[in-house]
Amino acid sequence: MNKKRVVAIAGLLALLIGAWSLSVHLGGSSEFSFPLDERDVVESWEFNGAYTGNEALEAKSKAYILELEESIGKNEYPDYQVYIGIAGQYELLGDGRSMYDNLKKALAIDSQRTGLAWHNMGVLLARVGAKYTASTAYSRAVEAESGVMTYHTARLAFLVDMFPEDETLIETAFSEADNYFGDAVSILQIRAYWYADNAKYTKAIDTWKKIRALSPDTSHAGIDKEIEKLSSKS
Repeated sequence: MNKKRVVAIAGLLALLIGAWSLSVHLGGSSEFSFPLDERDVVESWEFNGAYTGNEALEAKSKAYILELEESIGKNEYPDYQVYIGIAGQYELLGDGRSMYDNLKKALAIDSQRTGLAWHNMGVLLARVGAKYTASTAYSRAVEAESGVMTYHTARLAFLVDMFPEDETLIETAFSEADNYFGDAVSILQIRAYWYADNAKYTKAIDTWKKIRALSPDTSHAGIDKEIEKLSSKS
């Protein structure tokens, strides 16, 4: 999938998930094991976070981490949410290992009913190159909250980008999303781009036509351009 499209989808997901996470209310903690898939090798857990190299922002983030850590177990906020918040700060700092450890602490609280920690784990593991483990994490997010479209679209965007030729894996994920949401435009768009990127132009055109029928008139011009572009290739 085109990287600009993946970034756009990821940005939308971040906004949706960030707003939704405020409503999570869970507590408790224990050890949680989520090892890397044996096919994955993480050469480095460090990456360039949004705050990396900015001393002022790094100091602010580290101070906030301490503040969050002090709130654990005090019932000011759900500990599940606190650990995800800490993990988010480590993401800004580019510390993937600490992000991973705190997401596991969140999963120790709830790995069955809530998908946010699983989704964020998938984002992290994809970033450090552990694509097979990331795939598992994205799938667990869907399993935990199958009725949340965000987790389905996140998994699909990841799969078509990282495993574009694994038709069985991707079609299974699309089928699971379709079972819950039917012909949802956001899901159909991912499918259309996947077909086009794999030179399945007729299927891509048919999917865009379905999207056109489901979309407001104001978006038809852009869709028609996609169809025209694909028609010249088919």
